Amino acid sequence: MKNLFLFDVRYALRTVGHYLSAILLLGAGVFCGSSFNLSAGEGIYMNGSYITGFMLGLMSLTIVFIATVLGSRLLFKERDNCFEPLLFSTALTGKQYVGGRFISFTILTFWYFTWMSLGFAIGQHYRTGAEMGATVKAIYYLYPLLVFGLINTLLVCSVLLTVALGFNNRLLMVLAGIFLYMIYMIALIYSGSPFMTSTMPQSEAAQRISAVADPFGLSGYFSNSRHFSVSNRNNLLVPLSGYFLLNRLIVVFIAVCLVFYTANYFSPRKLRRRFPGNQKKQVAGYPKATPVPVLRPTFSRFNPRSMVNAIMSFTKIDLIYLFKNVATTTALILLLFNLGMELYAEIEKGIRIPQLYPSSGLMAQTINQNFYMPAAFIMLYFANDICWRSYTSVFI
Repeated sequence: MKNLFLFDVRYALRTVGHYLSAILLLGAGVFCGSSFNLSAGEGIYMNGSYITGFMLGLMSLTIVFIATVLGSRLLFKERDNCFEPLLFSTALTGKQYVGGRFISFTILTFWYFTWMSLGFAIGQHYRTGAEMGATVKAIYYLYPLLVFGLINTLLVCSVLLTVALGFNNRLLMVLAGIFLYMIYMIALIYSGSPFMTSTMPQSEAAQRISAVADPFGLSGYFSNSRHFSVSNRNNLLVPLSGYFLLNRLIVVFIAVCLVFYTANYFSPRKLRRRFPGNQKKQVAGYPKATPVPVLRPTFSRFNPRSMVNAIMSFTKIDLIYLFKNVATTTALILLLFNLGMELYAEIEKGIRIPQLYPSSGLMAQTINQNFYMPAAFIMLYFANDICWRSYTSVFI
């Protein structure tokens, strides 16, 4: 377990992508800390204890995407490099493999989120204005980093590890991370959570249920701070007690149960059926006939028809690669979810009667104005991916 953990950490520290990802997350945190605008009431500072904790709790939702991207590479590293037969031929047991991989997966994910939180603190430090308080303590950032960041990392990594090792399918693991985020956002909408500011106020019973059942802990955070005064929201930390504490303990318990279940269920022997060396041998005395290749000369013809056939062949290969790629399915689901959330937000604004909104031209206008930016990033990613793949297959 220890050797596997050290191997994963050393491998991550030796790659350029590790440092680039840390720098990007640091820059994203600086941008969030320097430009976010959130008003929880008059006189409440944006760098106070309450707003800082809420923003870091909100930013902890990005752990789903950080863990999904990291897990798609870390959890399938042996399979991609055909290293599984050599790894599982050692004395490494299934429990040791699951334990070491979960520890490295969790620590690396939390490490990346820590960089994002550090950038958020830097962005707030250099921000000025009347809405910023004078006294800021490091505990304002460390407390939500542990309460939200660490515990939510345990939950997300345990879910993704269970799906990845249970089904041994990268696409299912990526979809599990996306659906975890989508289901959470949809549940907040229909439960009337205070996280969605446009929803109606919750009843006392609904607040208690949301505080206990919220997997990311934001509802419990709101529940414990709903009676705070302006001075308390600026200077006091939201106590980890009551339903908030119960929620965090339940999340940790679920994460531990998932890891123990995966450790007991996973066995390296189940992977041997994929290895060529474990296939059944031919019956003695009846060797398998090996066909003799016949070499035939091929004459090359360069004409307009051959050029068209070559273009169509490359196009077919690129389309097959594009639609069988994990990123394609992921991008389509996220794009549809983003458009659905934007349409819901437009309807909640009350700009038209909701019953007539789907048949109006305003819906098409809303789709168009929220489609350009995500579509541009998707086109940029796939264009770069296809061009780089073509370059490596031809010139390398």
